[in-house]
Amino acid sequence: MQVIDSYLRNVPPGYALLLSGPWGAGKSFFWTRYASQLEGLHAVTISAAGLQTSADLEDALLTASLAPLANSVIGEAGAIIGKALLRVVKVDPKDIKLKADIFPGKSVVCIDDVERFAGAFPALFGFIVNLLDGSGVHCILIADEDRALANLEGYAAYKERIVGKTVVVSPTIREFCDQVVKGFGTAQSRRVLDGGMEVLVNLIVGAKLANLRTVRFLLTELEAVVREMPAATAERVMSSSLPSAMLFWAVAIARSPSNMQLLVRAFQGDIGMAISMARRNQSEDTRRDTRDEDDDIKRLSDLLYGLGLEDAAYNWPNSKAFIALAKGEVFDPNALIADFGLLDTEECEVDDLDLLRHHYKQNDTDVQQAITRLRAAAIDGKPAVLAHLFQVFRTVYYLAENHITTFTPQEWTQEVLGTLARWRENPEQVDSGEFEVWPSAYSPDEQTVIKLAEEVSEAVKNVEQGRHRQAAVNGLLTGKGSPSQDRLQVVFADDTDVDWFFSQLKTAGSPAIQRVYSLFSSHLRVVNAVQFVAVEAHFARELADKIETHIEKRRPMPVLDSELHILARLLRTFADKMDKDSAALRSHA
Repeated sequence: MQVIDSYLRNVPPGYALLLSGPWGAGKSFFWTRYASQLEGLHAVTISAAGLQTSADLEDALLTASLAPLANSVIGEAGAIIGKALLRVVKVDPKDIKLKADIFPGKSVVCIDDVERFAGAFPALFGFIVNLLDGSGVHCILIADEDRALANLEGYAAYKERIVGKTVVVSPTIREFCDQVVKGFGTAQSRRVLDGGMEVLVNLIVGAKLANLRTVRFLLTELEAVVREMPAATAERVMSSSLPSAMLFWAVAIARSPSNMQLLVRAFQGDIGMAISMARRNQSEDTRRDTRDEDDDIKRLSDLLYGLGLEDAAYNWPNSKAFIALAKGEVFDPNALIADFGLLDTEECEVDDLDLLRHHYKQNDTDVQQAITRLRAAAIDGKPAVLAHLFQVFRTVYYLAENHITTFTPQEWTQEVLGTLARWRENPEQVDSGEFEVWPSAYSPDEQTVIKLAEEVSEAVKNVEQGRHRQAAVNGLLTGKGSPSQDRLQVVFADDTDVDWFFSQLKTAGSPAIQRVYSLFSSHLRVVNAVQFVAVEAHFARELADKIETHIEKRRPMPVLDSELHILARLLRTFADKMDKDSAALRSHA
C-alpha cells in the first residue's frame, strides 16, 4: 500500500505501476477496494481482455470515464453504447482528452487483464505511453505476468520501458471473505457465515488456497445451502463437517473437472476407512503386495493431505445428497441435513456404523455396544443390503485387527461369509445398494469375503435384470411400460419361455405383434446391435419356428395369422444377422 500511496501522491512520474500476481489472487479486488477510498484523484478502470486495437482501448476508456453521466445500464454496456453515449450527452470527442474524462495529475487510469489483450502488444504499449506522456496521468497496470510472458510477444522488453515499480498482490483472505459475506442478501446467511468466519478463514488458509475466485465459489455455494435451512439447523453448520466438505468440492473441481470422480468416491464410500486401510497396507507392505493399490485412493489421499483435510475427511458422511449438490443435480436438503448431523440431538438416531467410523471420539462402552449390535445384525442378515454389510465388515474387521473387538478378524470373517452364502442362494431377497469394491491391497480374509460378495452381487444383478426383462415383456404384450426403442436393451433372454410368450402374443392380438415387430426392427437399424442384443437371436429363431409350425399358411388367411408370419420372417432376419455379425467379431478377435 505504501508503494501505491507514494506513486499516486506525487506528480505523475511518467511510468506505470504494475500490480502483479497469479490468476485469482485478488488483484482486481484489491484495486477496486483501494480505488474506492481515493481522495482527490479520479480513478477510471478498464479491462484489456479481448481488446485488439488502440481504438478499442479508447472506446473502453471513454465508456468507463463517462459511466457516471449515464444510468448504470448504459454505463455497463460496453464500447458500442459508449460511442452512442457521446451523442446522448452531446459531447464533441475532439474536445475530450483521449476521448475520455481524464485530467493531468488528477486522474489515475487502471488497465486490468493486461495478459488477456488480444491484439499485438505494441498497440497496448502505445496506448499506455500516450496516457503517461501525452495525458500526464497516473497509470496502474494489473497483470498475471506468467500469462503475459506466455501470451504477449515482446511483453518483457516493453515492460522495462513503461513499468517503474511492481507490487506483488497477495490474497487478503479475511478481508475478502468479510466483503463477500456482507454482500449476501439473506440475513440468516450473513449471520451464520460471519459467526463462523474464523472456521472459514482457517480452512481456506490451511488449504493454502490463494485463488479468490475459488474462495468466492466456496462462500457462494455454502451461502446457498445455509439460506434454505431452518434457522436452528443453520446455526449448527459452521461447527459441522459441511464447510470442510464444501471446501474440498470447491478446490477439487477448480483444479480439474476429472476430480469429480474423487469427490463421488469420497462421499459414496467410506473414505476415512479407505485411507486407514491404505495406511495399514503401507505399514505392512512386507506382508502384502501393494502394487494393486487404487490410484484414486492415492490421488484422493494426496489431495486431502495437500489441503490439510485428511483429518476432516474422517468426519465426512456417505451422502448421495452432497454428491447431487456437487454435480448440480436436484438434491434432497433434508437428506443433506441428516447426513451431516445437523439435526437436533434429540431428533437423531445414533448410527452404529457411523459411530464406529469415528470410534476414536467415542467412549469404550458405546463402541462395544455398537460392535455387538452390528455383529448381531450381520449374522442375521439385516438389513439385506450388500453394500451396507460390506461396509460393516470392513469397519469391524479394521477394529478387530487392532484388538478393539472381543473376537478375531478370522472369526468375524467366517460370520460374514455365512451370511453371504445364504444371500447367494436367495438373491431375490437382497438389495445390492450400490455395492462397490475399491481396488486395494486386501488381506486374504478380505479377499475371500470380496469374492463371495461379488458372486452375491452378480446373482442379485441377474435377478434384477430378470425382473426388468419380465416387465419389458409384459409391456410388449399389454402396451403398458413397453421397452424404449431409443436404446438397446435385452428383453428376451435364454430363460424366456417361448411357448408361454407365443400363447400370450396370440391372445394379445395385433397391437402386441406390432410392438414386438417394432422392437426387432429397431434392433436391425443399429449397425453394432450385435454387441448389445445378440443374446436374443436364440429366442427370435425359436419364436419364428413356433409361429411357422403352429400357424398354417392358407388362403384366405386371418389377418392375425398373416401378421404373425410377417413377424416370423423379421425374427429370422434378425437371428441370421446376429449370427453373422457374431462370427465376424470372433474372426477379428
